[in-house]
Amino acid sequence: MGLMRYFLDQGYSRAAIVAGHVFALLYFTHSIINTKMPRTDKLLPMRETLRGYHYLVGTLLLITVIVILIRWFKDKPISAGALNPAAHRWARTLALLTYCMLFITPLLGFVNAW
Repeated sequence: MGLMRYFLDQGYSRAAIVAGHVFALLYFTHSIINTKMPRTDKLLPMRETLRGYHYLVGTLLLITVIVILIRWFKDKPISAGALNPAAHRWARTLALLTYCMLFITPLLGFVNAW
């Protein structure tokens, strides 16, 4: 519980912390599926199963990113002791841009698959 307490003390909500951990787990799972799917023969039924998992985990990732972005603007974390406020803002800006790209990516994938 020490890590949770550390982030709570920094100003992050419990929902934001849990969403961050869920995001990491889902992204790891999605990467494994994306690695396995092209290496599976197109005629095997497992390919369609992997595609279904790809859509499922991708949708869950999109929902998680939406939750993270909502919490992003509601939480007001303070600068960590090791970083000055300018470096903290810069790191948060880069993270926000990454989350925005991860929000757009499934939408582009859906348009491409359609």
